[in-house]
Amino acid sequence: MKKNIAVNKGNETTIKLYKIKRKTGFNPSDLAYSLAKAFQVFNEEDFKVQIIHNRFNKTIVDNEIRYKKLNKEFTWDFPLHPDFMDYRYEYADKVKGTIISALETVPADMRGIALFSRSKLVNNYDFYDVQATSHGYSYLTGWLHIDFIDEWQTDVISTNRQSLNWEMEETEDLKQYLQAVIYKIYNEQRHKRRENKKKAVLEQSGINL
Repeated sequence: MKKNIAVNKGNETTIKLYKIKRKTGFNPSDLAYSLAKAFQVFNEEDFKVQIIHNRFNKTIVDNEIRYKKLNKEFTWDFPLHPDFMDYRYEYADKVKGTIISALETVPADMRGIALFSRSKLVNNYDFYDVQATSHGYSYLTGWLHIDFIDEWQTDVISTNRQSLNWEMEETEDLKQYLQAVIYKIYNEQRHKRRENKKKAVLEQSGINL
């Protein structure tokens, strides 16, 4: 191994897999989706990821790849405006991300809100004990960054990083905040859709509902 050799290439890491023995086919898009589902680091200026299949087919991995096929109707960006809802949460201004209301129902494995800390998944998509029995909830998806949990004295992240430990006082407060957010956005979604339908009827028939 040679060290301290001058090269013309920029810094990069290349992982090459050859002669993979597997019975099922290899789908670069599925791999890109799986990576984007578990991490949110792909939009960093100094971190770009691409999957090259058989040296020809190139797939770029970015944070939004999971949501590109969704037809978005409404979006809510975080931190939310303080006047958006009455519920108050100590860390509300540190929550970042987006919740989407789609025009069509969201795939079952993407319904709810995924939580990330330091760009890594810490809780898979969930409605956090909200009784999401209404059909309207099947249109909601999104992600929230809650980096502040790393500042807590207690480690609340489970080993498999699929769920937080919701038995702690800190996470119970977080869950109550998430429930308030979900209820509010669900009701906002219903209100916005009703208003859009009224507007469409007025434009098409002249009838003001």
